[in-house]
Amino acid sequence: MNDIEELISQYPELQFEFEPMPSTLGGLALGTQITINSNKSHEEQLQWLYEELGHAFTSTGEITHYHVERNMVQEKRARVWGMTHHVPLGKLKELSTERVDDDYEIADELGVKVDYLHDVGTMYGFKFKSI
Repeated sequence: MNDIEELISQYPELQFEFEPMPSTLGGLALGTQITINSNKSHEEQLQWLYEELGHAFTSTGEITHYHVERNMVQEKRARVWGMTHHVPLGKLKELSTERVDDDYEIADELGVKVDYLHDVGTMYGFKFKSI
């Protein structure tokens, strides 16, 4: 079982699909249905899966209009939920202080893209592009 299948198995109350979507869309959560863009890489699919789980558990109503402040708040809350569940702070601190030389090694160890690692690091308060 790979990491995506393992994560999905933890949420039997939700339905999951992997479908081609526009490149600007990573995923979508509607009620108990989560759809992930099958055109994304494995690492990106996992990242978006965590964020869409965040939406399933923290968002209410239709929030696709991002210029509305309450929707932006819900979007950020879901993103933070996804990041903290995907890359726990303890694991990030452990990797950043122990046996790795740079962010690329940390990203590789965590199975994420470097840009996503930097977003997670910023969310946790690490200095710019240096975990």
